[in-house]
Amino acid sequence: MGRARKIGYDISVSEGQKKGESKIRFVPSTTLKQRPYDLKYGKSLIQFQPTLTTKDQVNKVTVKGWNAVAKKPISVTVTRQELNVRSMKRKDEQFIESAFDREEIITNVPVRNETEAKREAKAALERIVKDMITGSGSTVGMPDLRAGTVVYIRGIGERFSGRYFITSTTHSINDSGYLTTFEARREEKE
Repeated sequence: MGRARKIGYDISVSEGQKKGESKIRFVPSTTLKQRPYDLKYGKSLIQFQPTLTTKDQVNKVTVKGWNAVAKKPISVTVTRQELNVRSMKRKDEQFIESAFDREEIITNVPVRNETEAKREAKAALERIVKDMITGSGSTVGMPDLRAGTVVYIRGIGERFSGRYFITSTTHSINDSGYLTTFEARREEKE
């Protein structure tokens, strides 16, 4: 999990075709090729509570280090424009860029060269962007809705409707029937 987080990847485990067989998926969440679920409020989506947090939002991340071979400092900056993932539509993201003209500087991550520094800065900024809009919701029971899947949530307003990556699910059966509750984060692809 630590390695995945460090480079901006997600890990999920799914059951294989044979009994006792499992598959581990280790990919960036924005590259998932599966057919996403389409959940509409009032129809298949029973409840959804979005959260927009501007805490810790920055416009750019700089990673600083030291190149021991060349004996010179390393300083690499990545901005939101360089990312291929967004937490909201591009026009809304431009507001964030102007409102949060702040920079995060990372100096506690060892890097050997500018390539490593750029990878670290990009992964850190992607984590920050992905944490901006999150949500929790519930839908009629969907056994295949699991962590690592993608859903499109519709009917909750222009700002919060869109593509979400499921981070956790709980499946339960009670007197009311089969229910799936989930946690998700907003991810719009470029």
